[in-house]
Amino acid sequence: MENLFSQLWRIMEEKHNGMITMNTWRDAKRLLRGEPLDYIIGHIRFNGALIDLSCHPLIPRSGTENWVQKAIEYIKKSSNTEERIQCLDIFAGSGCIGISILKNIPHATVDFADVDREMLKQIEINLKINSIDQTRAKVIHSDIFKNIDKEYNYIFANPPYVPLLEKDKVAKWCLEYEPHHSYFAGYDGLLFIEPFLREAKKHIKSGGKIWMEYEWIKEEKIEKLLEDSDYERFNFHSNYPVPGKYLEISCG
Repeated sequence: MENLFSQLWRIMEEKHNGMITMNTWRDAKRLLRGEPLDYIIGHIRFNGALIDLSCHPLIPRSGTENWVQKAIEYIKKSSNTEERIQCLDIFAGSGCIGISILKNIPHATVDFADVDREMLKQIEINLKINSIDQTRAKVIHSDIFKNIDKEYNYIFANPPYVPLLEKDKVAKWCLEYEPHHSYFAGYDGLLFIEPFLREAKKHIKSGGKIWMEYEWIKEEKIEKLLEDSDYERFNFHSNYPVPGKYLEISCG
């Protein structure tokens, strides 16, 4: 965790070209009030992509970056670079997952899906900032799979998964500044994970993989959902040494 001086220095260097101005002092006050550094700076780096945060999406976490990097490494090793691979970034938020896939895997295409129209605007901003060819990306307004009508080689999901019963354990700054609908998922945390897992199998090609972040939920509950949905090959992983957990499903 950076100390206050380091954070103030980053604001000055990354946002104000090393200059101390009235705007620098205004940003310093925002930091002292508890606003997240990444919102103040306005962007964050994520696996080689620059992710703008002007629409206040959930701030990408190091744990998410970690498992997405592992997924990128797997895809690079296992895919034919002469064939396009089709990916879905669902519950996309800022679009950080799908955009980092596009930046690191030139033969990939990505569909981005989110129910929040403000996040669709954020994704469009980030596609433009990262100079992504329009033919490689599509942004879809969809409540989970409602408006998704195709199959993919790879699906990436970072759904809301914090149980409402655990709300008191969420950091104060998260509750004050980040969108609550990106966190909370019913009393048990499965409000979105359950329909996602039940439907995802219909949208993955044979030989494809699904990656899903889950952290706050007991693995036994997710394993029961997987078994009920006839998934046969899956593994739970820790993001150690950074926080977080993710699920990897092999299909077909």
